[in-house]
Amino acid sequence: MFCVSCGAKYSEGAVFCNNCGAKRGGVAPLEQTVVQGSPGFNPVREKRVLSSKEKKIFIGIALSIVALIVLFVQLRGISESDLVGRWDIVETTHSGLVADWIEFSRDGTGQMGAWGMRESFRWELERGGVLIISQLGVSLEYDVALSGRRLTITLDRGPGVGAIRTTYIR
Repeated sequence: MFCVSCGAKYSEGAVFCNNCGAKRGGVAPLEQTVVQGSPGFNPVREKRVLSSKEKKIFIGIALSIVALIVLFVQLRGISESDLVGRWDIVETTHSGLVADWIEFSRDGTGQMGAWGMRESFRWELERGGVLIISQLGVSLEYDVALSGRRLTITLDRGPGVGAIRTTYIR
């Protein structure tokens, strides 16, 4: 056991500390780590073990923080700065013509390319998705999901037809 006043180790059967003279208490021994310092100075850092109630409270607080972060990210939605930049295709559910890459600019314009062709478009965020307007004035609204560096763009073609889902990576 160690002295709670100075951190010195008690000698066997001692009632008082040989180093500082403090009376030895009847406190149960704690798991302790002795930290070396300057000569004659021996601070003790006690390592405390959490009770099961304290562990449950800690876990509850940690889970609450994680839930708040997830809720914040979901409520925030996708912003313009999330989309701006070039995205390269990773996978698609469609075997036809799908953009090999897509690039969104801050000014609301963009380009996409496939098979050596390049198409310019205008874009704007709308209800959790992105509205892409082609040079010919054709508007298509895509659902957009962002997960880390992966951008998934889905075009729902209507009941019975299915959706085209394409994933890009930055």
